[in-house]
Amino acid sequence: MPEIFDESRRIVGSLTNPEDVDLVADRIVNGGVVVGVGNTGVYALAGDGGHPDFGDRLFTIKHRAPSRTMGMFLGAASFVEMVDFDRVEPHVRPLLENPETLENTLGDLAFVRVPLLRSVQLDLPAQMQKYAVSKRRTDGEHVPFIQSYFAVADTLFAGLAQKMADRKVAFPAISSMNYSGEGEITEREDADEFCADQKIDVLHDVGHSPLAFGSCPIYETAPTGLICVRTGNISRAVMERVLAPFGSFVGAQEPHVDTPPYRSLRLSDVPELINDNLYGSDARQAVVEQRLIFEREGATV
Repeated sequence: MPEIFDESRRIVGSLTNPEDVDLVADRIVNGGVVVGVGNTGVYALAGDGGHPDFGDRLFTIKHRAPSRTMGMFLGAASFVEMVDFDRVEPHVRPLLENPETLENTLGDLAFVRVPLLRSVQLDLPAQMQKYAVSKRRTDGEHVPFIQSYFAVADTLFAGLAQKMADRKVAFPAISSMNYSGEGEITEREDADEFCADQKIDVLHDVGHSPLAFGSCPIYETAPTGLICVRTGNISRAVMERVLAPFGSFVGAQEPHVDTPPYRSLRLSDVPELINDNLYGSDARQAVVEQRLIFEREGATV
């Protein structure tokens, strides 16, 4: 049974307990609540992005300006249907056109931002229009972009995503668990404190491995190909090696670099990418495994 707090009836549960996950999924659907979730590397905040109360609640919790956006953890197949391929550089299209290729290549390595079909944008609920769609200036005009995160099929987080899908949540939303301007939360104790302060439910992943290297990279389509918006926990050299079959990185803007003690995972840290000529899901697995080795060894510099 989930642990219940008398004052707020707040749930502190586990992603491995189906009863906890079902109860939290019901609350998400019925109340537009924000829940804390133990995710791959960092803790996240999740909920129903289409609920009229969710977006305002999320950004109040994070002390974050409404101009910032949140992502959606849609399945790759659903995400692909939203992409405006006419605004995607031809070499990048093979990455986005095939859901399996997209999920296997990026997986839990990075977020991706893509131009949104205008017809899809018009069909989005008001909350998603307000918070999940950002505008980018491309070729002299403003283009709506949307960012997604793919819950890898073999993670516990994917189980919550499926429970939400079973309850007809069309726009599952996600954002990092942190206050605006502060680093992402990686430790269970800090996540418990954050969620208790905000009186929100939290589901822990018992196999959660704290991510010592900061937040996930963000890549975005552009007329030049793919640009690195944020380096995060994996260096641009590693990501460019993984994404090499899918176009040019010419004109990439200077990426955001995480502050100490974080550092990006470098290409030299994962020699298998070159030595074994790894791409796609094999490359993702090699990077994740090396990252976990570094974490166990306590490497932060």
